[in-house]
Amino acid sequence: MRLYVREKRTSYILMIPILHLIIVIFAYPFIRTFILSFFKISFGASETRYIGLANFKNIIRNQTYWQTLTNSLYWTFGNILVQLSIPLFIAILLT
Repeated sequence: MRLYVREKRTSYILMIPILHLIIVIFAYPFIRTFILSFFKISFGASETRYIGLANFKNIIRNQTYWQTLTNSLYWTFGNILVQLSIPLFIAILLT
């Protein structure tokens, strides 16, 4: 029992560096981007202005956004369909 606890503790300690790396690479940029989405940012200038949900309102009203979202969904589901059906068909032929 004591050996199991020691091995478990060691495994958690060894995961600390990779968890730190995951947080730095993925979580920080995600949180930073979410925070910046509430600001109007002028690229090339250092000034930012808080505008709240106005960016999200502009996206929802933008027709290009909806067309792009529709195209992305078609592309995604089309790829999933092809990537699942062809190997499944080959597996059925081989059995």
